[in-house]
Amino acid sequence: METNKWYTSNEAKAILKISDCKLMHLRLEGRILFKKNVRSYFYHIE
Repeated sequence: METNKWYTSNEAKAILKISDCKLMHLRLEGRILFKKNVRSYFYHIE
């Protein structure tokens, strides 16, 4: 896994081995760094 790379939702779920729902909860709780680009979310995973 590269550092300083932003991952799509599908990539983030595969890397973290979590569901859509869990990813949404991590985002809402502020436990994962993300940015929104129009209709897509991108995640920074260290």
